[in-house]
Amino acid sequence: MFVDQNGLNITAANENAVMAFNKTILSYLSLSKETSLNLKSIFSYDPDMVMAHCLKGYFLILMGNTFLFRKANESYFKACKLKKYVTKRERAHIAALGKWCSEDEIGTMHIFEEILSDYPLDILALRLAHHIHFYSGNAIEMCRSIENVMPYWNKSIPGYGFVLGMLAFAHQENHNFEYAEKQGKSAIELNPHDPWAIHSVLHVMEMQDRQDSGIKWLKDLKPFWTKANNFRYHLWWHFALLHIDNLSFGKALAL
Repeated sequence: MFVDQNGLNITAANENAVMAFNKTILSYLSLSKETSLNLKSIFSYDPDMVMAHCLKGYFLILMGNTFLFRKANESYFKACKLKKYVTKRERAHIAALGKWCSEDEIGTMHIFEEILSDYPLDILALRLAHHIHFYSGNAIEMCRSIENVMPYWNKSIPGYGFVLGMLAFAHQENHNFEYAEKQGKSAIELNPHDPWAIHSVLHVMEMQDRQDSGIKWLKDLKPFWTKANNFRYHLWWHFALLHIDNLSFGKALAL
């Protein structure tokens, strides 16, 4: 038994697998193009790491292609074969993956929230719950989910900047714009490699018709968000929208 970067017990064959898992989580939160390669490195150290199988299944589902649900199910079945050897938290992740593979998003979200009630530093469960609340259109629950764990987090805990980025996005979805911008900018001060936090602040600026501020925000942080995975195209799209709002159609078309 080992512990991950947030002090949670994790079942693995060796420390190298745990370190690779930690790296994969941070690259996922960074929306990095290296996430898939980092995931593969976990299996090179420990092909039977349950959380790696869960992570692979989650990533396949997050790609948004129903064809990949079959492959996600394969990860679920592999994890199930190993579940008697793992912790309560890890078994809950297996259950969440199973629910998600059956396209029961609400059931999946409930399991993630149960995990967070016992393990508020499980940043993977936090991000995935955040994702499902968002795509379910439930802004109030998205805000409540992140606020429930905030008392347990501080700057000394790896991933804190990403948590602030999620906090910012949840609050801007609830129209708490001033607070959201403050938290999003604090997130970027701690860790500029967070396209979600950049995106959160950008939403505030767009909602307040602060197009010039939004354009400057994206320009200043361009070295960071342009290194992201496909999400960078979403930010390019936002960049174009800001120019359209300014009636700068030529600039929008150029982008």
